[in-house]
Amino acid sequence: MRVIHTNGSSTSSNKAALILGCSPRSFPLDYLGLPLKPGRLLKEDWSIVIVKFDKILASWQGLQLSRAARITLINSVLTSQASYIFSLFRASAWVIKLIDKRRKTYLLTGDKSINHILFNCAFTKEGWKSLLSLSNIPFFHLNYPPWNNAAHARPRRASLHKFCFIMVWHWKIWYERNTHYFAGSKKSALEIAIDEGTLQVSAAVRSSSSINYQAIQQNALKCFSRREHSKRFKEEDMQVHMEGKNCMVTGANSGIGYATAVGLASRGATVYMICRNKERGEAAFSKIQSITGNQNIHLEICDLSSINGVKSFVSRFSTQEKPLHVLVNNAGLLEHNRVTTPEGLELNFAVNVAATYTLTELMMPLLEKAAPDARVITVSSGGMYTTPLTTDLQFSESNFDGTLQYARNKRVQVALTEKWAETYGGKGVGFYSMHPGWADTPGVAKSLPGLSERLSGKLRTNEEGADTVVWLALQRKEDLKSGAFYFDRAEAPKHLRFAGTARSHAAIDAIVDSLRSICKVPS
Repeated sequence: MRVIHTNGSSTSSNKAALILGCSPRSFPLDYLGLPLKPGRLLKEDWSIVIVKFDKILASWQGLQLSRAARITLINSVLTSQASYIFSLFRASAWVIKLIDKRRKTYLLTGDKSINHILFNCAFTKEGWKSLLSLSNIPFFHLNYPPWNNAAHARPRRASLHKFCFIMVWHWKIWYERNTHYFAGSKKSALEIAIDEGTLQVSAAVRSSSSINYQAIQQNALKCFSRREHSKRFKEEDMQVHMEGKNCMVTGANSGIGYATAVGLASRGATVYMICRNKERGEAAFSKIQSITGNQNIHLEICDLSSINGVKSFVSRFSTQEKPLHVLVNNAGLLEHNRVTTPEGLELNFAVNVAATYTLTELMMPLLEKAAPDARVITVSSGGMYTTPLTTDLQFSESNFDGTLQYARNKRVQVALTEKWAETYGGKGVGFYSMHPGWADTPGVAKSLPGLSERLSGKLRTNEEGADTVVWLALQRKEDLKSGAFYFDRAEAPKHLRFAGTARSHAAIDAIVDSLRSICKVPS
């Protein structure tokens, strides 16, 4: 037992310790490693800090931890103590050097056989430099580290942070190496460095006179345009004919939907193009027929933002009683402003979730007619990695964030795919969701113009984005896993390490109940 005094005189705590037969201790000397007092710390005081760090690290060295676990300890324990200390006292150069050396030495002694995210901290002559912690960052709202110099204003370039976070989850998928991106002004900057499989993301405030601020790209952003998994692609996987197969593609007049329709039609499938705009749909329809020579192409007009419109289309289409072998839920929307449809639904939710759910559920009888080879392919997005599943389907928060809502919608699509695979597992229908990668589509250009301009010429083509969709439509069901999430012709994880999204999928039952009620779809 110890008696610890937190302020004032230590006399009373010493007397209490004597009565209780225990030892007195001061706070935070023994627990934070320094005396809490104003002014500059003496060298012997800093020695206490260094010894404290050494004791902590020594206690961890015996643990057989991966680098990811070591990073967690560094972030949650060691770095927090350093932040507290340096927020109170100005550190000498030798102190900063010693602490940083110990931290790096500990991290670099971990397992190097797999890729890890490395989040580190360093104090430089130019000011505070801190790597951001993925586990504590909500989608596209990156928190800044505390600044140790009041003269340095916080960066206001939110767009840089958005781009930074996009790079984080793209790295997780592509495992890019030796990639660097730097962007910023003379007062603020974000830097992303992917070096030998280790990702570093930094937010820095520096003095305008100390660094030459030039945008540099060294082998940069190849994750957007180059499919690293293509080394494993098999040409024979795509040499499959689909004569006699009925395929339906939503949003087929442009982008990935158009490329998907071309890919299926070129292999002999009967393709039903679902488009909202008749004029653009007819132009795409004629072009696909001309390119592929396939006359079994059909144009269907349906506004997917209207649930009643979807139901009307399904009712009309179902009268043909044709088996549906492939349903591709491709149509999507990213609207930055809050827009409410005539049916009272938030527009992003209506198109991305409500229409996808309604169309899939109502097409099940026709899909079952094509069993056991029927499948539903839903085009999701890697943006879903950044947000957990939520029952707030229509974004009730007062400050509407269209990008966040889009990411939530895409997470719902992945969870719905899991649920459909579980519910209809015995019906002979397979369900798959996928990430197409960042493609140079009209949707990206309209919804994310800044990103589209910055990465002009570096994004994937529509054909590259549609590649995995077509691949999923062609493969034997025995070679696929129903309910899985795919990227570049391979199953991909649905959650990032430390992102805190995995447990959220338990909410899918409540979400399905809500969707059934909102869309008025019979169970």
